[in-house]
Amino acid sequence: MPEIYRARFPGRNGSLAHILALVAQRVACAFATRVITVNSTIAAILESRGVPKARIMVVENSPDWTYQAASEPPLGSVPVGTYEITIFGGLNPERDIPSVLDVAHLLRDKFRIRWRIIGPGDPDYVRRLHDEVRARNLEGIVTIEGEVPAGAVAPLISNSTIGIVSYERNPLTEIATPNKAYEYAIAGKAMVVADLGALRALLGETVLYYQPGEPIALAWNVARLLENPSEREKLGEAARARIDAHRWEVMAGRLVDTYRQCLDGGGQPSPKGTQHIAPAPTSGRLSGGR
Repeated sequence: MPEIYRARFPGRNGSLAHILALVAQRVACAFATRVITVNSTIAAILESRGVPKARIMVVENSPDWTYQAASEPPLGSVPVGTYEITIFGGLNPERDIPSVLDVAHLLRDKFRIRWRIIGPGDPDYVRRLHDEVRARNLEGIVTIEGEVPAGAVAPLISNSTIGIVSYERNPLTEIATPNKAYEYAIAGKAMVVADLGALRALLGETVLYYQPGEPIALAWNVARLLENPSEREKLGEAARARIDAHRWEVMAGRLVDTYRQCLDGGGQPSPKGTQHIAPAPTSGRLSGGR
């Protein structure tokens, strides 16, 4: 996606490299029998760039979990009266982890919260995060942890009081729908989410939003959910209901149907359409919490 270039090199929109990225995308799509992408926001962008709508298939990166699996008994225990907030994802600047650390600092005197930030990342960047934890004197309540096995993700999310999907704003994050948004929703967790286009299209009004890069607004919404268990429950149920149409069984059906069409030589959607394809058997796909 040219958006990756624009996110990595701000201010170079319209440069030769950006134009070449656009050309490469269009050439690749022109030769493709089908174009598979991960959300409807990117699909709309591809269509606006000349890719025929009938050639585009959305296969979202949702986890292969049942609701029951997402509610397995949690790993370990949290002291009574203590909230736990677990955040998954690649540890990189786009995730705006420093804003989360600001929230931990802002709320430390109001709530007893154990913060767990889990995921892979560049060692130098992870070291900087540890430095920021120490600079804010948060060692006793915040841990930065490495990637965990896929099977541990659902229980850890089950143990999280709420979900946080933090991001900075750039051309790439505007079109991103990370795994953790699906994972929190399947687990029935109320969320505070960066107000970005693709995330809002996915989650609608089932979550609380904050403007990226505004930790005070993020802290206010986190406090709101912690203080209101009935709202937490209501939003968690709404998110779970909304994500039902995006579950992996639906996506697997679309993907298998697409392969069948290509093997049949037609490459066109089947008469039953691409939005309501019967689920196909899956083989235990698991998410790494990215």
